[in-house]
Amino acid sequence: MTEIQDSQVDRVLVEQRREDDNPAVSDPHPDRTREFRTPGFSRMRLDWAGDDGAVIANVVEVIDQILLEQFPVAFEVRHEIFSVVREPEVDTDTGEVREDNLGFPIWRRNPSGTYVENWSLLTDRLREDSLHKITLYLVEWEDRQADFWGEAMFAKSAWEERFATLYLATPGVRPTVDACTAHGRAHSMEERYFAIYKSLLSRKVDALVRSMERLCQRLKDTTIR
Repeated sequence: MTEIQDSQVDRVLVEQRREDDNPAVSDPHPDRTREFRTPGFSRMRLDWAGDDGAVIANVVEVIDQILLEQFPVAFEVRHEIFSVVREPEVDTDTGEVREDNLGFPIWRRNPSGTYVENWSLLTDRLREDSLHKITLYLVEWEDRQADFWGEAMFAKSAWEERFATLYLATPGVRPTVDACTAHGRAHSMEERYFAIYKSLLSRKVDALVRSMERLCQRLKDTTIR
């Protein structure tokens, strides 16, 4: 790989990373916007096409299951606390408590979207036990959090290497940058989606650990002195 080619691949990869980190945004020419504004909005798709929605839902469900398997104590602590301070949603037809995809209760919300909860119901014993568990496991959770981040970085590097190799192997005498980019993307799609999946998993782990840190602080704030 020449220095010029190396620099060119780096520039293209920067653009690809930027696309992966941001939702797709359309930027049509102003004349086209004026001419087709209303018809365009009327045809705008508001959901996943075909089986894409089911695939994404399955990915999210798999990630949630991984979180439950890797951080069982975190889910246990949250459930024990929320079972006391919150109210579950109840199916008006069957009288049964509604559950999420992991089998935990779905908690009732106010019209504003906040949860219906009363922290004064939390006992001193449960507060102390929960604080003990969270502080005891935080180091383990943060260590595991770093592992998931590392996997995401390795997956990203694997995709970048695959893309770069294919970019330079584009058939033709003097293929254009667009042709090379299209060839690289088309033949590294599996690695790219896997990297995105690992990135999402890592971010979900980050969110879980942060939520446990906030819960720990909330328990400290509600401690009766």
